[in-house]
Amino acid sequence: MPENHASRSPRDDALAVWRAAVDAVRPEVLVPQALAEPEIAAALAGAKRIRVVGAGKAGAAMSAAVETALPAMLDRLDGWVNVPAGALVPTRRIHLHPARPAG
Repeated sequence: MPENHASRSPRDDALAVWRAAVDAVRPEVLVPQALAEPEIAAALAGAKRIRVVGAGKAGAAMSAAVETALPAMLDRLDGWVNVPAGALVPTRRIHLHPARPAG
């Protein structure tokens, strides 16, 4: 049965908006979409080397998403991304450097 909007609290509405915003910027969705853009895909396909350099809280998730999005290009891919200490995730070719304490 559909939820009655009159029974929802402002807190419920705020949480729904927040969750939708977070879902809209998930690196595992956005990075593959960006790398699939025709101009970018063509440039990557012709590149001898793909180097990823970055920093920030989302750097680890974005690095993992790059590796996942480009499995056939991993042999040409490497990089270095500075991330907060608590943000490390497994990556195969991109080095994640805990550059500062978390928080």
